[in-house]
Amino acid sequence: MAGHWEGDLIVGQGSRSAIGTLVDRTTRYVVLLHLADGKSSEHVRDALIEPFAGLLRDFARSLTWDQGSEMSRHDEFTAAAGGIRGGG
Repeated sequence: MAGHWEGDLIVGQGSRSAIGTLVDRTTRYVVLLHLADGKSSEHVRDALIEPFAGLLRDFARSLTWDQGSEMSRHDEFTAAAGGIRGGG
């Protein structure tokens, strides 16, 4: 069933850059998150909101993320995304 996403960060050399990745587990559809201003929990939260705001409810069921500190504000993302089940 589409709508269950897995997220992660790819961090560049010397931790000077980062990009977020989202992959739908069923369709393998990929969304890249531009993190030009940093990889803090605030930056990741803000970068996640836009892609999920544009998805139909059936395609935004859950988000699973590795245990990184960048998802420490997952509750704020969940509220902003209208109830998607997110977590770190």
